[in-house]
Amino acid sequence: MKVFIGVDPGSKGAIVAINENRELIMCADMPFMDGQISMRGVAKIFSDFDPNNSFAAIEVAKAMSQKDEKKGGEKRSQSVASMLKYGRGLGALQMCIFMKQISCTEVQSVQWMSLLGVNGKTSGQYNGDKVAVELIPQIKDLVYEKNSKYKNGVKICDGRADAALIAEWKLRKYLSARNTKI
Repeated sequence: MKVFIGVDPGSKGAIVAINENRELIMCADMPFMDGQISMRGVAKIFSDFDPNNSFAAIEVAKAMSQKDEKKGGEKRSQSVASMLKYGRGLGALQMCIFMKQISCTEVQSVQWMSLLGVNGKTSGQYNGDKVAVELIPQIKDLVYEKNSKYKNGVKICDGRADAALIAEWKLRKYLSARNTKI
């Protein structure tokens, strides 16, 4: 059976794998060691996937800065240190996927969000958690983690939701390339 892997490489990111029937295969928070993505941890996660039947998609940041309306329209962007850290983490993930010989596609958040009907986080109307649970019901308890420190006793793990949605995006792209109904 084919496996579709979604990777959200952020600091609160995750790796989620689903099969063709949208059944959850695995969900893991992004492994970190000393503030960096752990290549050993990522390699361990990807070690169980068959490269002949696995297809990954990894979210990449849009390399454009945005205008900051609060500062009179001045352009702002992430700090150089932040971008370098992101780049190293992304490179580590890509290297592990490459070494495992798993087919991997890069996708920007705007691409998978628009295909799946997800509102952006900056809009204040983020609904990715709800869309992920609707499409992949088995992920519900992983997206809505019980934790008394949070509002209503639930922590929303949007990195897990996003990784699941990236896996769903990859599944849909795979099916549409083969002219198969979704």
